[in-house]
Amino acid sequence: MAAFLLLGRIIENMFQFTKYLITLLFLFWGTFCSAQELSEEVEYVPEYRLEYRNRIYNDQIHTINFHKGGSSAGLAIINLGGGEKLELTFDDFSMKVEDLNYRIVHCDDEWNPTPIQYFQYITGIEEPFINDYTFSTAFNQSYVQYKLYLPNEEIRFRISGNYLVYVYRNGDPTKLLLSHRFYVTEDKVQLKATIHPAFKPAYREKKHEIDFSIDYSNYQIINPADAIKVVLIQNNRTDNAINDLKPLFVSGNTLEYNHNGPNSFWAGNEQRFADLRNLNLKSENIDGFVTRIDSTHVFIEPMEERRMHRQGNLLGSLYGGRVIGSNSFNHTTASDIDYCMVYFYLKQENKDPNGDFYVFGELSNFELSERFKMEYEPEKKRYRLAVYLKQGMYNWQILYSRDGRSGDINRIENSFKEAENSYSILVYHKDITADYVRLIKHTALFFPSEQSQFRFNLNRD
Repeated sequence: MAAFLLLGRIIENMFQFTKYLITLLFLFWGTFCSAQELSEEVEYVPEYRLEYRNRIYNDQIHTINFHKGGSSAGLAIINLGGGEKLELTFDDFSMKVEDLNYRIVHCDDEWNPTPIQYFQYITGIEEPFINDYTFSTAFNQSYVQYKLYLPNEEIRFRISGNYLVYVYRNGDPTKLLLSHRFYVTEDKVQLKATIHPAFKPAYREKKHEIDFSIDYSNYQIINPADAIKVVLIQNNRTDNAINDLKPLFVSGNTLEYNHNGPNSFWAGNEQRFADLRNLNLKSENIDGFVTRIDSTHVFIEPMEERRMHRQGNLLGSLYGGRVIGSNSFNHTTASDIDYCMVYFYLKQENKDPNGDFYVFGELSNFELSERFKMEYEPEKKRYRLAVYLKQGMYNWQILYSRDGRSGDINRIENSFKEAENSYSILVYHKDITADYVRLIKHTALFFPSEQSQFRFNLNRD
């Protein structure tokens, strides 16, 4: 009897072991198949959190241009109901033609989302598609160029103010490609402004001062000294914008902003520049070219700290901007224009332990971008940046930053009152009876005053 019991227990244990082994085999097979399925069918796409600033979220996106149609410089700004259009273009190196959506967000004067419904600031669709795209015919770099006009048949702006557009793939806002700021303005007040060297002797040779007045005789404002906010912008930079000015005094229906100091900017130096329109021609500031099968490599002459004012180039300043284009006979449209690898060098005996150097301008979307942060090479005693750029005419400056958010122009470029600069004055109205901030005036100014942002121009497709 005991033998039969022992035999039964052995058979039972063998049965349980067999079940356990079969379960493990099924689990292993299921995990293997799932992993294989994921590796074959699912592409990992990192998710990003939207930031209300100019930013590229995907490494395949290059050369964002966002301007008023027909222009090549200045803020991305149009008048409410004025019939003007903004043109947004960008290149996608991935060569994947997928559904691209975009959204428009209304923001306050500090670039926080406005707490109002979409239909209150836009007439039209909430998540339209970008359907205008072209495959490049460039020799070295393949890309798909996307184009979007704002406003268009699908959306119209109902109110003025600060706006942000962001683009993403396949209807999923976490698959962000880019975001960019722009402005819609009204013309409700009168503004008079002048630019001159700073009044204080200590800064007279290094700063520009903007004096201005706002006449609201034909526009009703309750408590204008508090309801009106002014933002001053230099060369499209927002990291050094002046946004906390209060009127010095009120005279009738006029707000006077004739300060001595708070309304001044470091003048900086003339923009550095390079002409990349012809990759067979060694123009000024180009040290040389190396042509390879995959790309043309362009070496900018090594840069140094500037000790004096550099006279502006005869072609004129783009105020930190760029104009995409080529003067090659076989480049007739924007999708023909090629890319090249461009090398920037900054001579420095030692690595700065407290901050970083950035190549800054429209090429970096006027942001202190990680893509344009220079790396130190101790054996060569220099900072270096290698970046892919589309052919065209470029301006830039070297900014130094300790925090990656605000840049110092004086560390490398220094400041001189003779420097050419563009300035924008934005006037906002914080109406206590409305749930949003209106942009009621925009004025563009240049120093010296006889200069114009259109001194240099290239045909743009």
